[in-house]
Amino acid sequence: MTAVDEDTAGSNNLLSYSIVSGNDESFFHINPSTGQIQIDNPPDYEVSTKIILVVRATDGGVPKLSGVCTATITIRDVNDNPPSFAPDNIQKWIREDAKPGQTVTRVSASDLDSSLNGNNKMVFSSISNVPFQVNANSGVVTVSEVLDREKIDRYYKISNSYEVE
Repeated sequence: MTAVDEDTAGSNNLLSYSIVSGNDESFFHINPSTGQIQIDNPPDYEVSTKIILVVRATDGGVPKLSGVCTATITIRDVNDNPPSFAPDNIQKWIREDAKPGQTVTRVSASDLDSSLNGNNKMVFSSISNVPFQVNANSGVVTVSEVLDREKIDRYYKISNSYEVE
């Protein structure tokens, strides 16, 4: 922020800056001498996407005179929330004669980040050694091998999701 005082005598043109309103969460502070606004605690996009500060510049004269202006700060979202599955537990029954490639289910995950700036690109993977595979991009789970209920009648598959930058 920069303010101009037309006074030239004494301390009349020495300015002091302060944030009057809009900083309820103490995200910012202002250098009282220079008017430079700095971040103290980064705001969270999921809480507020825009912050409007009202800044006052006060001169050193007697009487002190002041003026105000607004500074609109737009918050950009960053990838700061982990993905979660919904639902986080899926149980499916399939026939033992299901062919490789047959779709069993689809897993999906999301997070609280906005989709702006590519913050919600999920990639799925599996850490289970079972005859199923999960498509990394779509989350579709398919049969990957011939099933035999007489050998194994139940499988547990653990899928992961992570975000790509």
